[in-house]
Amino acid sequence: YRSLVEGLSEGVGIGEDGLVAYANPAVGEILGVPSDTLGGRQLREWVSTRDLLLVEEAVRSVAGREGTTERLRCTLTERGGEAVAHVRLEVAGIKHGGKAATLVSVIDETVERRVERQLRLNEGRLDAVLEATSDAVVVLTDTAGRTVVNMTNGAFLSLLGLDRERVLAASAAKLLEMLRRRGVAAAWV
Repeated sequence: YRSLVEGLSEGVGIGEDGLVAYANPAVGEILGVPSDTLGGRQLREWVSTRDLLLVEEAVRSVAGREGTTERLRCTLTERGGEAVAHVRLEVAGIKHGGKAATLVSVIDETVERRVERQLRLNEGRLDAVLEATSDAVVVLTDTAGRTVVNMTNGAFLSLLGLDRERVLAASAAKLLEMLRRRGVAAAWV
């Protein structure tokens, strides 16, 4: 089992009494230190101050209670406090050497979170551009074989006297029906 765990790309560790009893090489890679230097050190050394109470509570709530798990996201830091990774932890209660312990799975989400943050920024910029233009804009998207309104701007809504809540996620057929009632659908057909 040890060979299998050491070959995983996902970080796996065992904690006892707040100390690292075992960490596979992937944990060391995430933290940027050799995994064999982690044994006997406190987990809290790498958890950001902002997340420390949450992580310690999760560990405390499952320690030794086989079959219980907690999932959470946190930031791991180096000794100077600078973030080294944004991770998802899955903490499970186990018995290790007859003692209450935790099995911790560490999944590095640093790249995914950076991409998510960039996507949110880009969406915000697109929203700002759409709202700034005086041209009426509506964007339709095919979703699961159904065409729906994905986004629109204030110029479109005010020109046609429509409410954003009624238009967003409306099907193309429903949008055409709303436009027909306002006498403007003929140009769209």
